[in-house]
Amino acid sequence: PCQWFGSVDFMMMWRVGDGLPLLATTSTAATGTGAIGVATTRRLFGNDRVLDELTAGGRVTLGTWLDDQQCRSLVFRGWGAEQASYGFSTNEDRNAVIARPFFNVTDGVTPANASQIIAAPTQRDGSIDINGSNNVFGGDVSIRQRWLGGLGGYVDVLYGYQYMRMEDDLSIATSSTVLPGQTLQGTVLDVADFFDARNEFHGGQLGLAARYREGCWSFNGTIKAAAGALKRTAIRSGRTNRSLAGVNAADPNGLLVRSTNAGTIDDSTFGWVPELDATLGYRWTSNLDLTFGYHVIAMTDALQVSGMIDRDLAVNAADTPTGQRRPSGALRFDTFYVHGIHFGLQCRY
Repeated sequence: PCQWFGSVDFMMMWRVGDGLPLLATTSTAATGTGAIGVATTRRLFGNDRVLDELTAGGRVTLGTWLDDQQCRSLVFRGWGAEQASYGFSTNEDRNAVIARPFFNVTDGVTPANASQIIAAPTQRDGSIDINGSNNVFGGDVSIRQRWLGGLGGYVDVLYGYQYMRMEDDLSIATSSTVLPGQTLQGTVLDVADFFDARNEFHGGQLGLAARYREGCWSFNGTIKAAAGALKRTAIRSGRTNRSLAGVNAADPNGLLVRSTNAGTIDDSTFGWVPELDATLGYRWTSNLDLTFGYHVIAMTDALQVSGMIDRDLAVNAADTPTGQRRPSGALRFDTFYVHGIHFGLQCRY
């Protein structure tokens, strides 16, 4: 008999998404500041979930039998989801007032809600661009050993190596020009914050794989869990550029990324990657099945962009903070998962 088998699946996948804080506001009043808690403030972007829309994906499985009785096999799998992304942009032509809200805890100032004005009538013309994306993919290699069999079905014990990687990023960039009649008119102010989260899992997996056939119909199920090392990397950077009459000044501080939280943090922890797959097949030819199924895979203690942003949007804008060290450099972690349905072809001997 042929020693090889495999399948190709097209996947329709949904991520768990991420909840971002309020990152951009406007005001119904021409003199409004867009600060949180003010009656005239309206949301432009943030304070909702992103990255939870449908994306395409795919999976390839290739296996070979290790014995003539087809009781022991070696199986390789690789899968990935299409990059998910989101974006928002506006300028003074679409919104007369544009602001970035924050909680001001600057040294010597009474803590209060405030905002960084990007555009406002008679004060500044400006624009804001917010962009983010997420990538997730993985693969595994396993030995599958027959455990139970009979009555048209069997159950295999599987064990081997599991890999999974998830990357998340966010950039917030603003540009403003001070209008005539204001102090330092003509000044161009560019402010940007960058967040980049990376998660990489390596571990050993253990689980069960089952198959049952009744006439032209078949069912395949897999349930397994991997345990191992999860490496997490948080990269935060900010910048402010001021330009007036050809003279430029650069500052390595943004609004939500400043000296108190900028830089790179690497750490490793123990993590889990559980997975479940259920597939229904219909025999098309003697060795080829048409398949339809559901798949879900998760990564515990993962880092996403929301876990890198100061929970209170607190900012100490002092050049050398002596009071509260905000924005905070603390990180928050949560379980990330991706799930969806798949259609494919399975070739099996």
